[in-house]
Amino acid sequence: MQKRVSVIIAARDEEKRIKRCIDSLIASLGPEDEIIVVNDGSTDGTGRELALFGSKIQVLTNEVSMGRAASRNAGIMVAKGKYIAIQDADDEALPGRIEIPVGMLEGDEHLVAASGQCVAVTDGGHYWRHNRYPTSREEVKEQFEASVMAVCHTGSVIRRRALDEAGLYDPTYIRAQDLELFKRLSKLGPIESSPLDTVLYTHNAWLSWAYWTLSRKHHDAIAGRPALSFPLTILRYLLAMTRRSLRLVTTHASAKAALIRARAVNA
Repeated sequence: MQKRVSVIIAARDEEKRIKRCIDSLIASLGPEDEIIVVNDGSTDGTGRELALFGSKIQVLTNEVSMGRAASRNAGIMVAKGKYIAIQDADDEALPGRIEIPVGMLEGDEHLVAASGQCVAVTDGGHYWRHNRYPTSREEVKEQFEASVMAVCHTGSVIRRRALDEAGLYDPTYIRAQDLELFKRLSKLGPIESSPLDTVLYTHNAWLSWAYWTLSRKHHDAIAGRPALSFPLTILRYLLAMTRRSLRLVTTHASAKAALIRARAVNA
């Protein structure tokens, strides 16, 4: 039997945060929806936490880690939803996380995917606004053409038939796999973002050198840009981390206030 929304979560070693993620989604979903969690070779207590939800969720298990792209693909392949929602295992769904983008998709059959905005939170509990995604379809399209991620991936809902046409995630990309997929989706039709906050996104301002360089390598590959020399890569990294650190400071108060407003919607 077809479902309305299938939420796909790839989880690896998320024992401490997976319950928050799933609880927040259950509060946003109805009986016509489903949650599919792919336990990607976790070595901690993630499996035990997932078992506590019983029949409320469907769990797939990779005995060894296959990566987020392959894990998401495995979940999508068994999903029965008309719409596919992608959620990271360490994020919290805010009120409207599902209904806002689904409402946008149901209001326009030509819309390929929809999302909301994200309030970011660091591992240390500091709120910030890491990005403000464009809300006009034209600007979203322009950003994807420029190989810029133009929607909040962990807040997105994708029309299933569009995924079937565009293809699933490319597992060769450890980072920027969301950009690569959404660039393909954007060629099939419009993608739109709501101005409303729908996800609390776990995302540190200062990224490790290893994480950032791999991310930039994959972004540049997707964009068709040549790799920079090592000295220029170091400079690029330091400038990026400085900008992100300043953004953490300057947006903290407004991001915290936005989170309070978003959580109060259904209070």
